[in-house]
Amino acid sequence: MYPARSETPVDARNACNYSPLLVAAEYGSVDVVDALLQEEEVSVRAVDIGDKNVLHLAVENDQEEVVKVRGWVEAVIQESNKRHKNSMEKNKREKKKKYMQRTLPLRVPEK
Repeated sequence: MYPARSETPVDARNACNYSPLLVAAEYGSVDVVDALLQEEEVSVRAVDIGDKNVLHLAVENDQEEVVKVRGWVEAVIQESNKRHKNSMEKNKREKKKKYMQRTLPLRVPEK
């Protein structure tokens, strides 16, 4: 059983830019990694000051069980889909704006 939730955000960072997920992955705390992946605020794209993400740290420290945690693939795909959707929506807005600028001439009101 996990202790009561503290007021510290689950994606808080320390001086080395480590989040709880990064620390848990580095030290092989599979249960903690699994629990953190259930939290919506936790980013699987988090990196430390050396630009190493969670999987880099797990592999670098021979934490094979962390890499096998079931939620990774789903979490990465979900986050990737969100980024892709936001990017597509932004591109769509920009294309529409450019199209409107090309096709609709500016009309100067007659005096």
